[in-house]
Amino acid sequence: SCNFMGMSQSIIEVGKLIEKELTDEKEKKVWNLCVKRYCQRFKVLNDTELILRKTEKIKDFMRKENIKNIAIYGYGQVGQILYLKLQNAGINIAEVIDRRGGRTESGQIIRKLEESELMEDLIITTTIIDDSDIKKCLRLYNKRVITIEEMKEMLG
Repeated sequence: SCNFMGMSQSIIEVGKLIEKELTDEKEKKVWNLCVKRYCQRFKVLNDTELILRKTEKIKDFMRKENIKNIAIYGYGQVGQILYLKLQNAGINIAEVIDRRGGRTESGQIIRKLEESELMEDLIITTTIIDDSDIKKCLRLYNKRVITIEEMKEMLG
């Protein structure tokens, strides 16, 4: 188990120290953006770790909501972790979708959104950045879409 939030705090502390050394305002803005993105990444990784400790709750949720098939949108670090852990828990991942799809990794076909049939009952987005546009796009297909953060809140 890794304390991603602790790592995020450490990055913020180091970031503040480095920021004090920067004199150019543009450099400061770029630095602050980088620190913010790293913190977002660690938050999503931490949320993913918390979710994956509750695979039985995920299975219960799927039964109650009559969810048979799940798709994962985003096959970066978070998507790969989520995919492997859910598969190992016996949860069917019917499809992996990524903006850089059209490839196979470790035997898993990763499709671009436009290549997907979107037959799943639930799509979990694993993107680090703001994914509201992705959610809107996926909902155009009348699909239930949930983020890692929303799933963590739902599972308690």
